[in-house]
Amino acid sequence: MSSNQPEHVLDEALQLRLDTAKVEEQEALARKAAAEASAKEAEIATSAAEARQAQWKGLIPDLSSVDRGELKTPDDKVLVATILAYTAMHSAAAAVAKNLTPLPPDACVLVTSDPDLATHSATYRELKSAVDATLHHAGSVLALGAVDAPDESAHLEVASAAAAAGAAVASAIPGVLSLLSAHRSMSVVPTEKNDLAAAAAVVGSAMKLAKDAPGPKFVHDDFRVSPDGQAFAWISDLAAKRLQLADRKAEIGIAKTAADKAALDQKTALGLKQEKYDKLPREQQTEELLAELSALKVAAGKADLLAQNVATRATIIDAAISAIDTLSASLRSVPAGAKRSLVAAASLYEQLHASPAADPRGFTHALLVKSEGGQVQQTTSDRALWFKDKVSSLAESAISYILIDTHDGTIVKAGTEARTAQARGSIGSALVVDPPLDS
Repeated sequence: MSSNQPEHVLDEALQLRLDTAKVEEQEALARKAAAEASAKEAEIATSAAEARQAQWKGLIPDLSSVDRGELKTPDDKVLVATILAYTAMHSAAAAVAKNLTPLPPDACVLVTSDPDLATHSATYRELKSAVDATLHHAGSVLALGAVDAPDESAHLEVASAAAAAGAAVASAIPGVLSLLSAHRSMSVVPTEKNDLAAAAAVVGSAMKLAKDAPGPKFVHDDFRVSPDGQAFAWISDLAAKRLQLADRKAEIGIAKTAADKAALDQKTALGLKQEKYDKLPREQQTEELLAELSALKVAAGKADLLAQNVATRATIIDAAISAIDTLSASLRSVPAGAKRSLVAAASLYEQLHASPAADPRGFTHALLVKSEGGQVQQTTSDRALWFKDKVSSLAESAISYILIDTHDGTIVKAGTEARTAQARGSIGSALVVDPPLDS
């Protein structure tokens, strides 16, 4: 710097820096002011937003405090459970009916849910055998007549032995029949099985398959009228035979009285003759008197034998009547655990043994139908607020069946059919069932 320049004049470069720093300071102050203004604007905007939110909050309810609701279903209850269960059963029954075809159009089928068909069949045969034997024995007794000649005592001894055997058989009949009749104890427990519904569904489906064409006839073993047949005629046949035996017994009673009197008279006459003969001196006991005495002895012996024969015949008659009474009482009795008398039960199964040629009502087949039960499962979807709750239910059912030929007892067809049915939809609305109810 020259000596002639003033001291207060600064160096130009230094002055430039000072000016620059002052400008930067002013710019920083301007930015600060702008930032403060922006912050103020943001604060105002936030306050305005909070004010608007408070305003809308007053108009809209606070859903967080609202109970969303809960779908409650009992553990042991399922929606449309009955409909689903029987729909599944119907589907299974339709499959069974389809498996049974084709049955002959003239077939007559006994439908039962009792697997012990053999006992019913054997009971009928045993009863028929007992009735036939008793009637035959009574006829043999009646054929003997009221009074026989004294020389037929051997025949009466055989008849007497037969009568004793017949009485023994008759007394054993109730025990034999009780073995053949069902002795069952019944317990009632909750179950989903319904054999009657299964049988009805199978028969209904089978008849639906036949449509208007001639089809087999079906007879339920319980739900039916008691048929006319030989079984109930047994009672009247036994009663008629008993009346004949009673009449013969009355005749024998009269004959026995006369025979006993004749035997007593002959015995008395013989005694008097013998006493008189014994009192005579020996020289007066002639051969003529001895011959008369011998003749009286023979006559007394024959009279006594005749009286014994009549008494034996009375015993035979009593035994035959007792056999009929015992059998008749057994036929009318209801065994323990059963619901029908033996003769009523026999009448219901008589058609099992009827020849189709002799009796068109005879059963050609027997069909066993058993419901195996099943279960129903339900799934629910509990949805919140105004959304509808969803539900889905699934049922399963199974039916076992055996079809036999009653002629020889052979199995014609057998199996088990299981089907399911489903329902789905929303609570409060109609549920969709699959398969449809009218299928």
